[in-house]
Amino acid sequence: MSRSRRKTPIVGNTMAETTRSYKKARASNERMYERLLTREAALGDELAAEALEIEHVPWNEWECERDGKHWIGDKYPKLMRK
Repeated sequence: MSRSRRKTPIVGNTMAETTRSYKKARASNERMYERLLTREAALGDELAAEALEIEHVPWNEWECERDGKHWIGDKYPKLMRK
């Protein structure tokens, strides 16, 4: 595929292909946190201590494997090849 090129000159900051494992773990943590909050609201204060043990951290793209993306423009034509 010598003529195959990227259409958008945006690449990841590191060589990691995906951020799937990080996203999967974060989504699992979010679901657990939401379940605990829902259960706490339904049952009262019985599970308040359990809900406080899990820390709710917002999404941070700098923690994952790929560390975000950046625009390369026309500077690196070799990176535009697939």
